[in-house]
Amino acid sequence: MRRTLFAKTVLPARHSADDSTFLSTVVPDPINGQALLTAVLRTPWDNAPRLAYAAWLAVSGRNDQAEFINLQFNPEPPSSEHWPQRDGDQRSTDGFLMSSAIADWTGEDALRDAGLKVPIIHRRPGGRHVGGTLSLGWDRGFVEEIRASAADFALVAETLFRRHPITRVVLDDAEDFLWTERKDGGARILWLTLPGRNLWLGDPATAGVDRLERDPRSGMFGQWLADQVSRACVARGRKLAGLPS
Repeated sequence: MRRTLFAKTVLPARHSADDSTFLSTVVPDPINGQALLTAVLRTPWDNAPRLAYAAWLAVSGRNDQAEFINLQFNPEPPSSEHWPQRDGDQRSTDGFLMSSAIADWTGEDALRDAGLKVPIIHRRPGGRHVGGTLSLGWDRGFVEEIRASAADFALVAETLFRRHPITRVVLDDAEDFLWTERKDGGARILWLTLPGRNLWLGDPATAGVDRLERDPRSGMFGQWLADQVSRACVARGRKLAGLPS
């Protein structure tokens, strides 16, 4: 089944009208769509499931979301019977990120149901972050980066990881939730406390990092801490969503 779904998904860098041959082989069946989305979530690094999912969206009549995924792979929108050009309508990634449709693709209703109160900002990865928000970085058609407070991350993690192949998490206030476990032999293990869960970050000394550095936002320790917090939070989110680490 997997070979059937993905056999033709390694498409050229820029689609052409000839790609309709490939698109016509994708069946607009909800079961196929869920299988493709699951593949996207399980293998965040792989482009093929994303392109196959975009093709499924297109033949299922969800052209805007299909076009958005394609736009994030290609600088110009494709032209075909499934991704039609709109006269006088300049389609762009930023335009989609400011549209009302992005809320549905994100699952914003479910985030609010989970108790999220802060504004939600949609941006490209590495884009400007506004404190006091849930900031979502979109790449290759899905949320790949979360930036938020520790409390807000705990609220939304399961919901977002069930919908998006997230690979990076930045917690604005991570240093406020760190604690150190002292081990025999002098090792100091850092932990991050989230509501209901302690996440292991490790001993910075084993990575050659100066554990005596006081400011976690600067120097080697700051970079090590950001990477370890991201890895721990991604692992936590994937576990909540029932995905492999």
